[in-house]
Amino acid sequence: MGLERLSYPLLVDVGDKVEELDLSANLFSDRFWASSHIPFLPKLRVLRLRENKKVSLLSPALLAIADLPCVEMVDLSYTSLRSRREEENSATFQLYLQLLSREQEERPFTAEDAQLSESHEKIKADEKSKTEEKSKTEESASLPLRLKNAACVNISATPLAASLCAGEVLWGLFRVEKWRDSAGGKDAERTLLRAL
Repeated sequence: MGLERLSYPLLVDVGDKVEELDLSANLFSDRFWASSHIPFLPKLRVLRLRENKKVSLLSPALLAIADLPCVEMVDLSYTSLRSRREEENSATFQLYLQLLSREQEERPFTAEDAQLSESHEKIKADEKSKTEEKSKTEESASLPLRLKNAACVNISATPLAASLCAGEVLWGLFRVEKWRDSAGGKDAERTLLRAL
């Protein structure tokens, strides 16, 4: 039996010291990112989640690692990451896209904002609605994500890796790197997403 989530009590005393975390071959799913306490690991450099077969979406992972300033490598190899088209067509991806767009548009609330008239509020709501409509109708999705680090994501041996070509840019965030690796007598293709 393996872990399904990473609970806060496990991290409360050591969270600010953890630099590497190996959670390979557990029972984590896409809900792992929401139900765990990854943000409490400010010094985390390496996160290994390989062989967690229930992990199928990359976008929740990107949101989680975006706020970790020290992350260098996230290993999602041998998971079930969906192909690019399947990911972009998923309801989860569209939700994350909207959340990220909204987050980018928001600015700190001021006293001046509190005095805005109802008509101004209506105009702002209409503009936001148009922006969201535009993002839904765009042919190729792009995540307006601000990675604070030069994170690299290992997606080897996943459906997502098979759907990408070397040199391709994914969502304006990563360049795809592919090469053959014959280490250990096994010839396997390695696929990395390297932050731009």
